[in-house]
Amino acid sequence: LAAACARLEALAAGDAPQAEPYPLELDPEAPRERFRDRAGVPFVPALDGADEDEDADEAGDPPPPPPPADASKLTGLSPGQQTLYRVAHTLYGEQLLRARRVEDAAVAFQATLDGWPDDPRAAAGKARALAAQGQRAEALSQLESAIAAHPADADLLLVQGQVRYLEGDAKGAASALAAAVQAAGAEGTLSFRAANTALGLSLLLAGELTEAEAALLAADSAPGFAPARLGRGLVAEFRGDPDAARTHYEEAARLDPHDAEAHYALAQLHLAAEDFEAAEVALRAALAEGYVLELGVTSLVEVAHARHDPATATQLLELLYRVEERPDPRLLSALGNAYLGHDRVEDAEGLFRQALTQDPGHLQSLRGLAYCAYAQGQLPEARELFERLLENGRVDAWATAGLDALARQAERRVWSDGFAGSSLQTLWKRDADFGLRVEAEDGRAVFRGSQSNDAQGITSLMRRVDGELVVQVEATFTLPAGGYRAGVRFESERGGAVVFRDFDGVIRYALSDGRRGWDNPVDLGTWPADGAHRLAIDLSDPAKGLTRFLLDGKPLGEVEVSGLRVAGRKVTSVPVRVGIYGRGQALGQRVEFRCDEVKVFVEREPAGGPKPPKKY
Repeated sequence: LAAACARLEALAAGDAPQAEPYPLELDPEAPRERFRDRAGVPFVPALDGADEDEDADEAGDPPPPPPPADASKLTGLSPGQQTLYRVAHTLYGEQLLRARRVEDAAVAFQATLDGWPDDPRAAAGKARALAAQGQRAEALSQLESAIAAHPADADLLLVQGQVRYLEGDAKGAASALAAAVQAAGAEGTLSFRAANTALGLSLLLAGELTEAEAALLAADSAPGFAPARLGRGLVAEFRGDPDAARTHYEEAARLDPHDAEAHYALAQLHLAAEDFEAAEVALRAALAEGYVLELGVTSLVEVAHARHDPATATQLLELLYRVEERPDPRLLSALGNAYLGHDRVEDAEGLFRQALTQDPGHLQSLRGLAYCAYAQGQLPEARELFERLLENGRVDAWATAGLDALARQAERRVWSDGFAGSSLQTLWKRDADFGLRVEAEDGRAVFRGSQSNDAQGITSLMRRVDGELVVQVEATFTLPAGGYRAGVRFESERGGAVVFRDFDGVIRYALSDGRRGWDNPVDLGTWPADGAHRLAIDLSDPAKGLTRFLLDGKPLGEVEVSGLRVAGRKVTSVPVRVGIYGRGQALGQRVEFRCDEVKVFVEREPAGGPKPPKKY
């Protein structure tokens, strides 16, 4: 079609030689097909698929096509070539519409309209192309001009109703579509079904469910019409009947297996019912039939999140990012958050900044960038971003918590031990002998050996802190898969808390009151698959003993620990012990893991108070 149109345009401009017609003899025995468009020009079968009345065969040959209203651009063409020009450009525009090349489609339709300004098929096609580009006012103007010349053209009225529907003009859409139904003629024709389906959807938009259902039932008369059956499913959803909606969507997909919208609607119902396997099957079917990639893949991301499969969710978001010519802030922030889940903070930061160049006020990207700044220790920028999230009286509990955390940070000092030099021997003490050695290697403390003496024996690396108010202990562990326990301890003579990765990969905490043993462990979540991760015990409110357990800075749980309570938030004279520990699950089990770093946070003294001990 593109080549044919280019050839015709060259002929019209006089840039190509006139070719002799190719000799062709008709076979008088061959069945005659009815190729006509609305003006009676010999053409391909009507796109609406409706058969002409049987008595049309009695009417003889169709009348000759009208000459172009404006032939100034077609002077180089014979009358037959002018007809071919009109037909080829209109058909080319329709094929471009199907391929979603809407700008090119509008150009092709305009080529027809330049010669035949009132051509209804080209006018309807160009209006569709304009509407698809968001130029709905221009589309309606195009339609009004064409309808003035063809007031009873069902397709023009149908497109006018559809564009008004997209504009949210339910009343105007219903009026145009009711006229389209009247112009469509006999019941059961494709034009009649399409007009009634669109009318039903416009009435549904207006909240008139009974009238909408009546129009959709008329469109869905035997043997059925997939778009109308889909509309009936929407009515059922509006009425709060998901079972009936599911039945209608399944029937719509059977009536037309290539109806991507039916598969997508069915997938949304499966998602709502938490039937994730069925939702994924339906979504993949919708995408295979050409459904909007962004919507389909975004729903697959929801399925992956529901299945607690962040790796798949990230891969899907990366797919969208690669195919989008200009990813919007929503996609950029979603992928950034996915990267944060994999500790790819720098990659996430770049995406959040890219989103904010497009929309400086995009809240999810501001939150993501604030988290990146905080996590990387860029505290002034983090403060600025938290404050931006709270501008104009906006309520944002997360940003408020961020500012509170910065305030606490200002009240704390931190000491970090990377186990370099002799610190492991001089400042830390290994408790008990259950077969595990603790050695310094490349600035890390490595636990290595086989569990011995007692299957439940714990090997600890502890440090005593006197005269300071310790408010957080954080350790960075690299823990390969294996049936052993590793964690953080924070305790005084009156009790304490531990948080650990257990034998089965679950993160748990346990408490002690200093008199009895440790309570039964409580589940907090699952240890991430690979890489180094930070496990911490945070005394968020020393006066109440309110203690949080953190993984990579994110709270997993909170509980009051009486043994860590400090009255009046004053520096306690009661010493505390902080450290890390590990053990195997059974005697003889081989254990090997490393702790990259331990950080101890202590509360600052007021200005003018005593200086901290040198060891901090």
